[in-house]
Amino acid sequence: MSLRSLVRGWVRVVMTGSLALAAPFVLSVALSGAVTVALSISLPGAVRAETASPLKAVTFLPPGSAFIAPFQDLVAGINASAGETGPRITVIGGPEAVPPFELGRAVALGAVEIGVLPVNYYRDLAVEAEALQLLPGRYHEMRATPAWEILEEVHEKAGLKLLGVYGDTVPFFTYLVDPVETLDFSGLRLRVTPVYDAFYESLGATTLTLPPGELHAALSAGAVDGFGWPAWDVTTFGWDAFVRHRVEPGFYKTAIAIVMNARIWNGLAEADRHALERAVQEFEPRASERMAETTRKELAKQDEAGIATIDLGADLVTRAESAYWADLAARSPETVARLRALAGE
Repeated sequence: MSLRSLVRGWVRVVMTGSLALAAPFVLSVALSGAVTVALSISLPGAVRAETASPLKAVTFLPPGSAFIAPFQDLVAGINASAGETGPRITVIGGPEAVPPFELGRAVALGAVEIGVLPVNYYRDLAVEAEALQLLPGRYHEMRATPAWEILEEVHEKAGLKLLGVYGDTVPFFTYLVDPVETLDFSGLRLRVTPVYDAFYESLGATTLTLPPGELHAALSAGAVDGFGWPAWDVTTFGWDAFVRHRVEPGFYKTAIAIVMNARIWNGLAEADRHALERAVQEFEPRASERMAETTRKELAKQDEAGIATIDLGADLVTRAESAYWADLAARSPETVARLRALAGE
């Protein structure tokens, strides 16, 4: 049985409440015939014993993707400086290992120790984390603000440790097969993830939630008229063969979270926790600058591929942010109100 199938079944069992928690248990599965992944659930409050084994990570896109490359650089740096006893990380796979929209819960349950995924992919656990995409400033700058403390608390309650976030120099755009002239999207069918839902629906569009791996087929079949997506990878995934227009200006910020199972994090030696925190905090500002340059290059690739730009003005950004804040507030009124006040809204 594959890790993907096992996690799907395990998450389903836990969510339906049919898992007996009378005693701890451990499941082990062979991954590619060579790697053994220990999956454990125990009574609340239990702490995993310290281990010298590498921490296993799964990413929401394939490890070779542009959005995952910064994390792979981080992992390489951590492993290079680990020595004989320091913490190490092994990336065991992407969507083929754990479905992207189930990755957050898989990490919270301890099926995977580290997950790398957009904050809106685990809104069922910590919808407040999506405020990262609306708060002012770069992510490494937010660490010194009260907002970061709130977000750490939110993740802890969900069984997660927020190790870091990257992507603040990568805005979102709307990509369309056919052009539009106004912010009236009535009649359009747009592929979304939760980050776009409220905004696109406020413009009259019909939304369809799909993982990235299914978007090419949806475009090819004419099932969608376009999609929301950050500035990167549109040409890499071949979506430019279908969409010929990019609506500007960009809105929100990409927020790819590096989250760890909180129980496993607390079970690490203090020196290992400090080493991981230091590595991630040094990584964030470097990633921000490098990703800004990549954003410029990716948009140039789209221009070269013949994707035309449609500028609908600053009102697009205002309406996008207002719709998103309202959506988050409806799901977590008190905490989102605190975060929105810190954003000066």
